[in-house]
Amino acid sequence: MNKKIICFILAGFLLANLAAAEVYNREIISNGDFEDQLNSWDCTNCNADENITYDDIYYTHYLALGNVNESEQAMQTVAIAADTGKADFSFDCELITADSLDNDYFSFSIQNHDTQEVYIKENVFPTDNSTSCNYSYNLKAYAGQNLDIIFSVNNDASNLTYAAIDDVTLVEKSYATMRGRIFDKHYNKLKNATVVIKKFNGEKLWTGTTNTNGIFKATHLKGNPYYKAFIYITKNGVKEKFKRYLDWGESYQRNFRTKII
Repeated sequence: MNKKIICFILAGFLLANLAAAEVYNREIISNGDFEDQLNSWDCTNCNADENITYDDIYYTHYLALGNVNESEQAMQTVAIAADTGKADFSFDCELITADSLDNDYFSFSIQNHDTQEVYIKENVFPTDNSTSCNYSYNLKAYAGQNLDIIFSVNNDASNLTYAAIDDVTLVEKSYATMRGRIFDKHYNKLKNATVVIKKFNGEKLWTGTTNTNGIFKATHLKGNPYYKAFIYITKNGVKEKFKRYLDWGESYQRNFRTKII
């Protein structure tokens, strides 16, 4: 095959791979979207007029579920990106009840939208030591799936039980990327240098070589805002180590001047 054609094909593969490494940091759910009432939620025995409450202390809205001898449920379906690096979901809740029976309870679950397989389920009962709760999960394990997020309150007793649900948040972040340019001791572009990026615990995140312009493009890097990653650069038997922070959903451009001649 003609060498020019081969180079063109390889360049096409490289561009495709770089384009596929989309970098994003997006908020899928913000405060449950309760500021927009219940537009994003499917409700059973509930509605925006009766179940969305304004908090005049924090100047936000929250969802209040529960009525005497009734079950109320709010459900929202979200899509977790197939290439997500992490998907952090969290919410606060408070069970408010005059009952002492566990027939009344607040329930939270996450299930597969298509199969209804339940992945996560939590119940809060009146007899629990604390009726205030905060839950957080990384939904990375369910990448590429449509998930149902379900809040419900079951109340079959004569006393009123309801749950206040607030600060419902889902933030999705991609893996990090780094575009690095490496120079030798005299500021010449260092081509064909081996680059290895590792986590602080030694886990290898990426390995590759620089091109003729001394550039490498590392993708699919796991983030950690608290510990620096190690970047090892090797050429002509000489190895140097650099440290840099990498966070999820970020794209970095860095220059590295080595002592390599």
